[in-house]
Amino acid sequence: MKLKKFANKKFVIYLRRRKKPKKKRYKKERVLRVATLNIGHGRGVYPHQIFLTKEKVAKNLSRIAYELQRQSIDIIALQEADGPSIWSGNFNHIVSLASLGGNYNCYYGLHNPFKLGKIRVSSGAAILSSYPLYNCESVRFATSWKDTKGFVIATISIPQWGYKLVDIVSLHLAPWSSKLREKQTELLIEFLNKKRSVKNKHPLIVMGDLNCEYDAKELKLLTKELNLKCYSSGKATFPIHMPFRRIDWILISKELVFSCYLTNPTPLADHLMVTADIIIPKPFLKQAKETRGHYIERSSHGQRNR
Repeated sequence: MKLKKFANKKFVIYLRRRKKPKKKRYKKERVLRVATLNIGHGRGVYPHQIFLTKEKVAKNLSRIAYELQRQSIDIIALQEADGPSIWSGNFNHIVSLASLGGNYNCYYGLHNPFKLGKIRVSSGAAILSSYPLYNCESVRFATSWKDTKGFVIATISIPQWGYKLVDIVSLHLAPWSSKLREKQTELLIEFLNKKRSVKNKHPLIVMGDLNCEYDAKELKLLTKELNLKCYSSGKATFPIHMPFRRIDWILISKELVFSCYLTNPTPLADHLMVTADIIIPKPFLKQAKETRGHYIERSSHGQRNR
């Protein structure tokens, strides 16, 4: 610690100069930027997608794609993402976003299938990624005929982390019942514990519209059982015009670190998009070759769209 000297005729005073605490700075190449957004069937800020033309829905999606490019998002979790549906323009929103956003790899899980003759509705959760997707799976909770929620999971090899494998989950929980959300959370935990063996347990990132706030039982259950943590001081994400509920979350394994966490104020849908910069500390950052073992299989849904 440096000493500063003040001289006088009769005495000499030494004052200790305190050093300012250094802020942790992470190299940009080590940062993984992720985001989650409930795109609300492509309706933007309108009350319902059925009143919009195909062109208007496509324009709303192009605004989302522009925002993904502008913020250089590496991985995004989507909820209420539509396949070809009569009420939202009859085209695949996920493929459209993947190509408009800079040729992302994508995986889509159908959790709300309905077909009656030529009338078809399909929506679910999806993952868009700048990197290849492996071991992709989709699970529909289907606790009752009314339950149209679920999740998709994929394993991704992160180049800036020495090709370390990370499991990514895009999750959507029910909006109307806390007990139902708890049941859905238990199904997710059971699935992940079976899928992620001790030997192949990679860091985990769970993102999505959980329809619950910070003190909810289901969120506490999720973080405790899967050894996750959340960013405690995030802003409200819903509804879009006057947000007062924080129901969209990014949860990460405890060995990972949030270097930045933001709620994007740009109105893209009826939820605000949440983004986070995540880094992995040096002790966990070991150079690893891209694994091509029996548990890493390239998904046919994970090919880059052209």
